Amino acid sequence: AGDGESPGNRLERGEITLEEFFATLGPHEQPHVRMVIDPASPSFFGDSWAPNPLMQDFVREVADAGFRTAMVSNIVTEWIPVWERVIPLDLPFELRVYSCVIGARKPEPAIYHHALDAMGLRPDEALFLDDFEAMVEGARSLGMHAVHVGEPGAAIAEARSVLGI
Repeated sequence: AGDGESPGNRLERGEITLEEFFATLGPHEQPHVRMVIDPASPSFFGDSWAPNPLMQDFVREVADAGFRTAMVSNIVTEWIPVWERVIPLDLPFELRVYSCVIGARKPEPAIYHHALDAMGLRPDEALFLDDFEAMVEGARSLGMHAVHVGEPGAAIAEARSVLGI
């Protein structure tokens, strides 16, 4: 997928820690970047993450309709506690795949294959939703049904159509 070996990509794959990532930055960049991406910072961008009730209700609807669900996320190890407040553990995901845990990140094929294999599914049996078009294209390139979540209502309508619910 041409994702490369940038420090940011290596961080999301769990190959380096957040502190090791900061060490790759220049002396002028480091304090500014740290202020934004360090969970200990009062300016941490993750503090603005908010649940999307419409999408969370849709996950419940899909599970209630008898479909299996999984979440595949590009996430940094140090951000997981914040992420799990936004995507709470009580959502009915059978599987949660974190890039930093498995060593692959979207749109790398390995992360999609990991989720599919763990769930015992072929790509054509899976529907993937994401708010980044590149991630959707990564899933489609493997033969998965995929929906870009630009406007949640439209994405949910499209996903319902694919699922027949």
